[in-house]
Amino acid sequence: MSNPESEGDITFFEYIDRLAAEKDIARDSIEYAELIEEKKPLYILTTDEFGPFERRRLAIWDVQKIIRFACDQYEDAYERALEHNKGGNTDSIPFEPAEIAEFNARYTTGNMLLLAYTLAYEFVVDLSAELARDNDLGSEQKSVSQMKKKEVTERLYEAGVIDDDLKGHIQHVANRRNELTHDIEERYLLSNFADDLVKDTARPLYAVDGLFHIKFDEHAYIPAVEMQEE
Repeated sequence: MSNPESEGDITFFEYIDRLAAEKDIARDSIEYAELIEEKKPLYILTTDEFGPFERRRLAIWDVQKIIRFACDQYEDAYERALEHNKGGNTDSIPFEPAEIAEFNARYTTGNMLLLAYTLAYEFVVDLSAELARDNDLGSEQKSVSQMKKKEVTERLYEAGVIDDDLKGHIQHVANRRNELTHDIEERYLLSNFADDLVKDTARPLYAVDGLFHIKFDEHAYIPAVEMQEE
C-alpha cells in the first residue's frame, strides 16, 4: 500500500489530492471523504508529529465522521421503529407510530451527539482563542487566555473576524454541548434540536470549518457545506 512517507515531502492532504486525481474522485464528494478515512490510520501510524494545519483538519474530519455516524444511526433507528410499530396494537400508547419512531431515533443518537458536540466545542474554544490572539483582541486588563469562551466569541464578532452566521453556529455548539453534558433528559429526548435533526446537527461542522477557513484561508471539505448553500 502506498503512503505519504513514500511520496516524498508532501502533506497528507496533498497525498490524498494526488490519489483522488488518479481515481478521478472530486474533492467535493463522499468518495473523497471515504478516501481520507481509508488512508488516515496509516498516516497517523507513520507520522511523528502533526503540524497546526493538519492537526486542525484531522480534528474536523473526526467531528464530521462522528456526526455522519450519528445521523446514519438516527435514520436507521427511525426506520426500524416505524416499521416495527406499523400495523401494531398501539391503542394503549397515546402516540402515533411516527412519534414513537422519532423518540426511539433521538434516544439512540444522544450519546453519539454528545461526543461530536464535545469535540466540536473543544475545537471552537481552542481556535477561537488563537484567532483572538492573532488579532490582538486582548487588553491590558484581560488577556485572551483570561477571557471566557463567550467573551472571546463576542470580541471576534465585534472585530469583524466572524460574521453573524458563524457566531450563531458557535453559540449553537456551546449551548447544545452544555445541554447534552449536564441534562441527561435532554440527551435522551434531544428536544432542543430542530425537527430536522440531521440538518441541525450539521451546524457544528459549519462552526469548525468556518473558523478553520479564517485561520488557514481554505475549507476542510465537509459534505454539510453543500446543504448550507442549497
